[in-house]
Amino acid sequence: MICVNWFTTSSNIVSMKNSLVIILLLLSKLLFSQTKIDSLERLLPNTVALEKVKLLNELSFAYWNVAPVKGLQYANIAYALAVEENSKADIAKSLQSRGVNYWAKSEFNLALDNYQKSLKLFEEINDLDAISALCSNLGAVYLDINDYENALKYNYRSLKISKEHGFTDTYIIATNNISSIYLAQKNYPKALEYLQEVIAVSGKQSKPNNLASQLNSMGEIYKLQKEYKKAKGSYEEALKLFRETKSSYGTAICLYNIGDTEYRLKNYASAIEYLEESLTLSNTIHDQLGILLANQIMGLVHKAQQHYDSALSYYNKAFQLAIELGAGAKAEKLELYKNYADLHKSTGKLDKSIFYLENYISLKDSINSANSSKQISEMQTKYGSEKKEKENELLRKNSEIQNLAIAKQTNLRNSFIGISLLVILMIIILFNRFTIKKKANQLLIIKNEVISNQRDELKEINSTKDKFFSIISHDLKSPFTNILGFTDLLIEDYDSFDDDQKKEIIVALNKSSQSAFNLLSNLLTWAQSQTGRIKINKKLLNLEELVETSIAPYEYNASAKNIEIITTIPSEVNLLIDRNSAMIAIGNLVNNAIKFTPNGGKINLNYDTGQNNIMLHIKDTGIGMTAEIIGKLFKIEENISTKGTNNEEGTGLGLILSKEFINKNGGDITVKSELGKGSEFIISFPK
Repeated sequence: MICVNWFTTSSNIVSMKNSLVIILLLLSKLLFSQTKIDSLERLLPNTVALEKVKLLNELSFAYWNVAPVKGLQYANIAYALAVEENSKADIAKSLQSRGVNYWAKSEFNLALDNYQKSLKLFEEINDLDAISALCSNLGAVYLDINDYENALKYNYRSLKISKEHGFTDTYIIATNNISSIYLAQKNYPKALEYLQEVIAVSGKQSKPNNLASQLNSMGEIYKLQKEYKKAKGSYEEALKLFRETKSSYGTAICLYNIGDTEYRLKNYASAIEYLEESLTLSNTIHDQLGILLANQIMGLVHKAQQHYDSALSYYNKAFQLAIELGAGAKAEKLELYKNYADLHKSTGKLDKSIFYLENYISLKDSINSANSSKQISEMQTKYGSEKKEKENELLRKNSEIQNLAIAKQTNLRNSFIGISLLVILMIIILFNRFTIKKKANQLLIIKNEVISNQRDELKEINSTKDKFFSIISHDLKSPFTNILGFTDLLIEDYDSFDDDQKKEIIVALNKSSQSAFNLLSNLLTWAQSQTGRIKINKKLLNLEELVETSIAPYEYNASAKNIEIITTIPSEVNLLIDRNSAMIAIGNLVNNAIKFTPNGGKINLNYDTGQNNIMLHIKDTGIGMTAEIIGKLFKIEENISTKGTNNEEGTGLGLILSKEFINKNGGDITVKSELGKGSEFIISFPK
C-alpha cells in the first residue's frame, strides 16, 4: 500500500536537513534500489492482465522520488489496463500511483483529484488499510498548500482508522504528519505531544533509526522553544542510536545539532569539538550541505570568541559551498551575508559591512518576492480544489436530472403497457400518468433553476477571485516590500545613519505605509460591496453640504500642492441619495483630480440640472487622458495604475468604487478629457 509521508520540523535550513533524514528513514522500506527497478522492468514483458497491472503500479511507485514523469507513464498504463480488466481495487491503486507522482512534481491539483477518486473507490470496496493510507496522502498534499484544516482532517481520519485496526506503520506516519502540521502553525506544545506519542510507539518496535530520527526531531522542537538543555538531551539520545546502527548521515546531523546547541549555550570549546567531528564525517560521506552548515556555525563560534580571522576563514569556506550549491542554498547564502556584515562591523570595517548588508537586503527581497509568488500560487491551487468540488456537485445534480428523465420515460412505457392490458382502467391510468408527468416537469424546472443559479454564482466567484488576486499580486506587494527593506536597514545599522538620512528613510516609510493603507481601505470597501454587506439607504440631502463634507479629508493634499478647489453649488439644491456611498464616490474623484493636477492648478466643482437628473461636474487643470485610457478607467481587469504629478501611487480601484457606488444609487459617471488640457468627471444623480 502506498503511504507517503513528508515530515517537516522547522522552516529553517537546519531543520529541513533533519527532515530529509526522517523522510529517508521512514520510507526506507518502500523505496526501491535501481537494481530492483531493473529487475521489475525485465519481468514486465512476461506478465499479462492483472499481474501486469500490479507490476506497473510497483514500478510507478518506485520512480516517484527518482523520475516522477516516468512514474506517471507507468501509472497511466496500469490505469488503462485496470479499466479493461474492470478491477475496482487495481483502478484505485493506479489512481493512487498517479497521485503520488503528481505530488512529487508539485502538481497539487492533479494529485488531489487522483487521490480523491482513488479514496472513493477504496471506500466502495471497504479497504480500510488503503483508506487510511490515502487519507495520509491527502493530508500531505493539503499541508504542502498550507490548507491546515483539511490536512488535519484527513490525517486525523487516517490516525483513527490505523489505531482501531492495528495499522502501525500508517499510524506512525499519520501521527508524524499531525505533529508536522502543528509545527508549521508554530503550535509547539501540540507538535511535541504528537511526536512524544509516536516515539512511544516506535520505542516498542525494533527500528532504532526511526526512533533516532524522531528523537532528533524532538530536539529541534525544544531548540525552537529555546529549551537548549532539553534539546541537547534529545540529540544525545538520537546520536547514541545512530552510532549503534552505523548511520553516518544521521550521526553527522546529530553531531552538528549538538554543536549548534552548545554554541547557543555559550559552551564554545564543546561546540567546536562536536562541529569538527561533524565536519570530518560530512567530508567522508560527501555531504556538501552538512559541510556548509558546520563551517557557518564554526564561524559564529570563533566570532563569539573574537577570533575574527578564523571566523572569516570558516565563513569563506561556507560561502564557496553556497555558490557551488546554487539555488538550493539561497537561505544559507542570505544568512552568510548577514554573518559577514556583522563580522566586519565588529572589526570596524564599515564599508565592507555595508556592502554585505546591501547584498543581504537584495537577496532577501528576491526570496520574499519568490515566497509571495509561491503563496499566491498556493492560494490559487486551494481555490482550484474548491472550484473542482463545486463542479463535481454540478455534475452530480446533472446526473440526478438525467435519472429523473430516465424514470419519466420508464413510467410512460409502463403506462402504455398498462393501457393495452387494462383498457377499463385507461382513464384512471392516464390521469395518474399526467399527474406524475406534471410533478416530474416541475421538479425538472426547479432543478434546472438551482443549477443555473449555482453556475452563475460560480462564474461570479471566479471573476471576483481573478479581480482580487490581480490587485494583491500587482499592487499590494510593492509598498510592503519597500517597508520591509527600509525597516531592515534601520534594524541592522541604525546607528550608522545621521539624522537627515533617518528622516529621509522615515519619510519614505510613511509614503509606503500611506500607499498600503489607502489601497487596503479601498480594497476592503470594494470587498464589502462585492459581498453585499454595504446597504444603500437613500435620504434627502443638501448637495452643497454633501460635497463640502466629501472633499474635506483631501483639502490638506490639495494645499500641499498649492491646488485651489473652487465649489459653486447653490445652497438650495437637494437630492435623494445614500450619504456614505456618495461621500466615498465624490471624495475618490476629487482625490484623483488632486493626484493628476500639477502644483498651482485648480479644481472646479459646479452644478447643472437636466430634465430627470442633477449633474455634479468635477473639472481639473491636470494632465488629462487619451480616449484609450478613458475606455479602461472603470474596468478592474484592465488594472490601470498611473503615478500622479508628484509621483503619487495608485491602483485605479478608487475610480471603480466610485462608479459602482454611483450606479447603486441609480446614477452614472461620464468622463471628458484631452491630453494636456485636464479632465472633467460628471456625476449624474437621479432627481
